[in-house]
Amino acid sequence: FDVPIYGRPADLVEQVVDGTRVRGKMVDGQFVVYDSRAEIENGSLSGRAPIIGWAASPAEFFFLQVQGSGRLRAPDGSIVRLNYAAGNGRPYTSIGKYMGERNLLAPGQSTMQGIVAYLNANPDEGRRIMQANESYVFFAESSTGPMGAMGYPVTGRMTVAADPKFVPLGAPVWLDMDRSEADGFWI
Repeated sequence: FDVPIYGRPADLVEQVVDGTRVRGKMVDGQFVVYDSRAEIENGSLSGRAPIIGWAASPAEFFFLQVQGSGRLRAPDGSIVRLNYAAGNGRPYTSIGKYMGERNLLAPGQSTMQGIVAYLNANPDEGRRIMQANESYVFFAESSTGPMGAMGYPVTGRMTVAADPKFVPLGAPVWLDMDRSEADGFWI
């Protein structure tokens, strides 16, 4: 396994700039944007952030970052829970959209599984595609699993993610998806 899973770097700081919280780092007394995904993947965090685990696949790790939490199976078979600790403050770019605009995915391939398959089958191009998303997520080990935005544990078959710009947190939503197991009334 050669993909490092980093904990929150000690030099990652937050400031309020023009009323907006931004993340970056201090360099020579100046607040600057934090390292991009490409810089981090090319080793910029060496010695600046703890490594809390290792992943086997850059594509699988990328989707762990998109999802914000997950589980690792340790060599001894035990499970290590990981939760979002912080992001680098860079903008998120959807690689599915990026790949679609470049006609890299055949019809029906624009699922997480289709994207991962493409990235794994084309590792050099896959790395460039993933680096089009400059956002990078740092993790922390957890004993409870992921927490939702309202401060309650995420519960399988009960919790749904929503954008609070469109759906108030805690509001009921109806889902009618292409997979029936997600259909229904959610809070």
